[in-house]
Amino acid sequence: SEERASCAVCFNNVKNAWARDLDIQYFDKGVMFGRGAKYCTGRDLTYRVPSSIITGGRRYPFYTEGQSTLFTRCTAQDARHAYSLGSRVPGPNVFHQCYSTNNYGLSEPHHRWSMGGLYDNVQADMGFYNRSFLGTGHGWAAAWYVAWNTENALTIQTPPTAQNYSCLLYTS
Repeated sequence: SEERASCAVCFNNVKNAWARDLDIQYFDKGVMFGRGAKYCTGRDLTYRVPSSIITGGRRYPFYTEGQSTLFTRCTAQDARHAYSLGSRVPGPNVFHQCYSTNNYGLSEPHHRWSMGGLYDNVQADMGFYNRSFLGTGHGWAAAWYVAWNTENALTIQTPPTAQNYSCLLYTS
């Protein structure tokens, strides 16, 4: 049944807030920074055993619509969009040293022109691209994004008037 709270920790209209050292289970969404959130951090967070159907708007463990947010050392299991951003999100926003397994979708700026983000040392399938008519007509989702030293699959495209980058470092 989905008759329960959907978000474990949701921040809206707050500055300088944080969530840390949480083991999130049986929720649809993990830690979310809403539109009014600024200078917020999610650190050492685990999302597992989600209790929702696998469909639109569900299983977003670590999600931001805020500005100057950081998720660091987070892990996700059985997510749709493990590390994602909403529409028209101003940057900078960062996902750092994050890992996910058994993904049902990509970690990505999810829709409608999100700007200025960094995925640094993230192990998840990711995409910075034109989502075209997916969902509710998402269009170009990512402008000025960087995937730095990441692992797994990456789809990256360059939107009009902006750039997206991938910088993979290899050591032997």
